[in-house]
Amino acid sequence: MAKSKKKLNLLPKLSVFLIAAVLILCGMAYEYFTNTPADFSDAVFSMHVIDVGQGDSILIRSGDKTMLIDAGESSAKADLESYLNSQEITKLDYVVCTHPHSDHIGGMENVLRKYDYDNIIMPKVSHTSKTFISLLECIDGQNKEITEAKSGAEFTLGEAKVKILAPNSSDYDELNDWSVVLKITVKGKSFILTGDAEKLSEEEILNIYAKELNCDVYKVGHHGSKSSSSNLFVAAMTPKYSAISVAAKNSYKHPSDEVVKRLEMAGSEVLTTADCGDIVFFVTADGALGVKTEKTK
Repeated sequence: MAKSKKKLNLLPKLSVFLIAAVLILCGMAYEYFTNTPADFSDAVFSMHVIDVGQGDSILIRSGDKTMLIDAGESSAKADLESYLNSQEITKLDYVVCTHPHSDHIGGMENVLRKYDYDNIIMPKVSHTSKTFISLLECIDGQNKEITEAKSGAEFTLGEAKVKILAPNSSDYDELNDWSVVLKITVKGKSFILTGDAEKLSEEEILNIYAKELNCDVYKVGHHGSKSSSSNLFVAAMTPKYSAISVAAKNSYKHPSDEVVKRLEMAGSEVLTTADCGDIVFFVTADGALGVKTEKTK
C-alpha cells in the first residue's frame, strides 16, 4: 500500500513535467510576459511590432479601427500578409509610409493591392527608387489621395488619439529625417513611433514638443542605430518599454550597444524582434499596459 501511495503522489509532478516538455518542444507562441496585468483578450488597444527582419512594420488596433505603419522589405511581404491575415485584417483605416526607404515601404504595394484602405499618409518627399515609384503608381491607379504628414496634425483611431510630431522642416539632407513620427495616446498610456528619424529630426521635435514626449512605449528610431535615440530625446521620453525592429544578423550591426545601454539606463526594458519575434503591447479597458512576445527573450 505504501508503494502505491508513493506512485500516486508522483503522478501530478510527472504530468506537469510532461506538459511542460510538450510545450517547449512545440515552441509555444506568446509565452513571454512582462508585467502583464490581464488577459490579452481584454485589450482595447494593441500595437504589434511585426517581425519583418531588417525593416519596420507596425499594426495598430484600437477597437475595430486599424492602422498599418510601414511594411518592411518586399522580401518580407508574405510574412507580413500572413500576420495581417492571422489578425483577420480585411480593411485598414489608415496606412502610414514613414519614408521612402525600401525596408519600410518594400512590402506596401502588396498590402495596398490585397487590403482595402481609407487613408494613406506620407511625407512630402520624392525618391527615385523603382519601389517608391511603383508604390505611387499603385496609389494613383486606385484613385486614392495621399495625405501629407504635417507636424501638429491629429486624428482619432477608435479611442486612441494620434498626433504627428514630424517632419518639421521642408528640406533635409538625410531621407531618414523625413520620417513621419507619431504619438499615440489611449487610456492614459502613450506610444511614440519614430520611423528612421535621426538626431536632427529629434532635435526639432524636442524644440516643439518637449513637454509631450514622456511615453510608456518607444518604437526605437532607425532600428537602434546610434544615429538616432539621442541622450536628450531618450531623457525626454523615459519609456517603460523600447521596441527595436531588427534582424538577428544584419550588416549594419544594429542595434547599437550604446543606444541599448542608453535606453536601459533610462529605466527602459529593451525588446528586439531579433530576440522576441513579434512583439505586442496592449492596453486594457482599465488602462493597464501589458506586453506579449512570440518567443522568450
